[in-house]
Amino acid sequence: MVALTSLEIFGGLGVLQYRTFHGEEIFEGGYGFPDPELLITDESGRKLSWSPRGASASESEADGEVEVRDLPEAGELEVEARRVAVLVFDEKAGEEVATDSYDGPWTFRFSI
Repeated sequence: MVALTSLEIFGGLGVLQYRTFHGEEIFEGGYGFPDPELLITDESGRKLSWSPRGASASESEADGEVEVRDLPEAGELEVEARRVAVLVFDEKAGEEVATDSYDGPWTFRFSI
């Protein structure tokens, strides 16, 4: 089972932190660790782009950060974690594919 336990904005930096809890079975393939798939929108419904800043994982949890671009100076943000997945590059497909995933969504709202 996977759940997002925290997702926070730090100051005006536009950095969100997350933590996931999962069972050891998610590592059976030996590759990667779980990352959330995020949809971040401001109060007008505009989608905000984001990129990973780093993560670490143990056998039962993972912590990470993402940087949010074009963050408004004030207003409301909605962050939806659509799923948490372990992504691995598939050479045949030529892209990253999910080896294990847990569907959400988990939704968080912030005032900035």
